[in-house]
Amino acid sequence: MEDKGKIVGEWFKKSSLTALQSFSGAITVIMIVIPSLFSMLFGNAKGGLLAMGSIFNLVINMMLKFTIKQKAEYPIGISKKICTLFEDYIISAGAEPPSTDFRMPSAHTQTIGFVFGFFLGRMIVNKQFKISRFAVLLFLVALVSWSRYNVKCHTMPQVVVGAVIGTALGIGYYYMIRNYYELEEKAEADTENLCLASDDNEYKCDVIKDGYVIRSGDD
Repeated sequence: MEDKGKIVGEWFKKSSLTALQSFSGAITVIMIVIPSLFSMLFGNAKGGLLAMGSIFNLVINMMLKFTIKQKAEYPIGISKKICTLFEDYIISAGAEPPSTDFRMPSAHTQTIGFVFGFFLGRMIVNKQFKISRFAVLLFLVALVSWSRYNVKCHTMPQVVVGAVIGTALGIGYYYMIRNYYELEEKAEADTENLCLASDDNEYKCDVIKDGYVIRSGDD
């Protein structure tokens, strides 16, 4: 019974780590695709604005990588792990890594840091600090940072610098586009209430709930 419990525990641990590594490895794509789909499905530009910001963040990351040009250090005689924006893969110990295999700063932690900074900037502008949202986003930053370090794609300085730069860019980007973002939020709020003209030429406000119009005024 004890052996079975140990096996289940090991399986759960391995599965959790695999899921975390997959999520962390795909975060750069997730933060472009998911917000874009949100905008297309719901006709709201907020997701598109976040997706454009994520692309801008990755462009800055690539510029920094090619400026700093810090490559990975591989132990002699051990297979080499190559980490890119979209996938991580292993090459043999004798194979040459790509000439553009630059690691500083981490694109993945810079991406999640950007998302954290974006919503932190929103809270600062609106003067509405939401501890639950802040804690969840900060936890995701720590989780992705730990994952990229744990899979040996980056050193600790590389993930920390990525997270810090991403956070700064996220805050700055929100300040740049806040007027457009807030207009979309206002339009979204306005669609929740309709004011319809009645026979006596007075406007009675109706509320949309679950796709149905609920009369709020007297008949």
